[in-house]
This record gives sequence, structure tokens and C-alpha cells, in this order.
Amino acid sequence: MLRSALTLLACLIPLMAFAPAACAYDRIVVLVGNTSNTSDEFIREFKGRLGNRSGRQISVRGIADTPAFQADKGALVVAVGVQALQYAARQNGNQAVLGVLIPQPAFEKIRASASNNNLSAIVLDQPPSRQMRLLHMLLPQAKNIGILLGPISTRSNGFLAKAAADNDLKAIMATIQTEGDLTPALKPLLELSDALLAVPDPLVHQPGTAQTLLLTSYRYQKPVIGYSQAYVTAGALAAVYSSPSDIARQAAEVADQFPERQKALPPLQPPRYFSVGINRQVARSLGLDLQDAESLTESLMKEEQ
Repeated sequence: MLRSALTLLACLIPLMAFAPAACAYDRIVVLVGNTSNTSDEFIREFKGRLGNRSGRQISVRGIADTPAFQADKGALVVAVGVQALQYAARQNGNQAVLGVLIPQPAFEKIRASASNNNLSAIVLDQPPSRQMRLLHMLLPQAKNIGILLGPISTRSNGFLAKAAADNDLKAIMATIQTEGDLTPALKPLLELSDALLAVPDPLVHQPGTAQTLLLTSYRYQKPVIGYSQAYVTAGALAAVYSSPSDIARQAAEVADQFPERQKALPPLQPPRYFSVGINRQVARSLGLDLQDAESLTESLMKEEQ
């Protein structure tokens, strides 16, 4: 009786504790669709953070391994990328599935039609409040922030407006419905704005449209704040983003802290760990003298503690 009571008490320890839970998942299946450098980095970091625990079993499988995947009842499935999560969500039952390296709109679409009702995710999308704080740090004189939205990202307009207002900024938003709407909408938006915040949307930000957005913004001498290191490399002034290793660190914490006996995974989570990227060449061309990326990252993290 005493032993049973102690085991139950261990499972009730608050989930935010950083020590591994006594009844954390010991069987974990990392499910992968198409392998890539991104998925490889995630798996390497995830296994490195969890692999030293005695008795823990971590296996990596492709979505073609259907029978083996279905046999792991009671395991935590970590689905890497959209394709893997789509596959896991089609499996009937209540198996715990944690999606990673997936945009929030894609996760919500998958969850809406899922057969499995125990899905959660660590999404790639940075919280709007974090993006606005970075923008305010970089451009303290900026007041009006232009945001170009598409059919999917327009759902976030209320959150974006509030995050801007919380940082003494005004969000000026325009929404497009087709790729051809981009340039006609972008030019007046830039005329009214001190800077442009890029928000993930498959229509607004794809290789062709992103180049148009960056070049047009540069001609107007308006900085763009992106959402990935690739965007910074392409010509954005800066971005706050989470690497596959950042997401793997957070996923490992979920696996360690969340009791296996709990019926449901924790709710969807934004990235907890992140970095800031700066394009120094763009900063010089705009006449901006910015802090280094490490200092900006540290300042953002301190504000969130």
C-alpha cells in the first residue's frame, strides 16, 4: 500500500519540474517521413538528451513501418514533420503523439480530422509577443509595423495586434488571397509602416514571393523582420527562430517530465528555446547599429523568465 501511494505521488509532481518524472515515458518511437538534415539534427539531439537513462528504449522508424508502429501501444510517438504527423494522426486509438518541426496551421488542420485524439505538438511558430519584443529592441523608434497576411495567417490578426500594442507598436495589416495580390498590397503597406514583420503563411512567403517582398522592402528602405535563419540569409534584417536542436531539447523535456500514466499530452506549445539571427550587411545598408545576436537572444530570454 505504501509503495503504491509513493508511486502515485511521483506521478503527481508538477510537470514543469526539470528533474525527470519517476514515471516518464520509457518507450519512445521517433516517427519520420522523409529524412533530411533537419530531421537528422533533431533525432541526434533528442536521442543524445534522453539516451543515457537506464532502461529507456528509443527507436527511430519510417512511416512505411506500419505494423511495427502499431505494435507500440503505450509508447510516446514523436512525429517529426508534417508527413509523419499526418500518418500518426490517422491511426485509431489514444496513443500519445507529439508532433515536432511543424507549423501551427498545419498541426491544427491535421488535428481537426485526426482519428487519434491524443495529439499535441511543439510548433515552429514563434509567439507574436516574442517577435514584437525583438522588433522593439532592434528598432526602438519604430511605431507602425506592417504585416502582410494570407488566408491562413489572417486567423492570427488579433494576437498580432495585441502583441504590437503591448510593445507600444501599431500593427498595420493587409491580407491577400492570391499571389498576384502581393505587390499591389505590399507597396501601400510599406508606405504606412516603419518596418515589416513577416508571419509564416504558405501564400505570402514562398521562394518567389519572399524575394519580391524583400527587394521591394529594400527599395523603400524598410527593414524586414523574418521568422527563420534562411530568411535572414536571404535579406531580412533579423529573425527569432528555433533550430531543430532547440525543438529536440524541448521535446526531450516533455518526454522526461510528462507521466506515462497521464491520459492526455500537454497542450500545444510554442518553442521554448530560440536564437536571434542578424544580417549585418542589411543593417549597414540601412544605417543601423545593432547589438550582437547573442546579446539580443539573452535579453529576450530574460524578459520571458
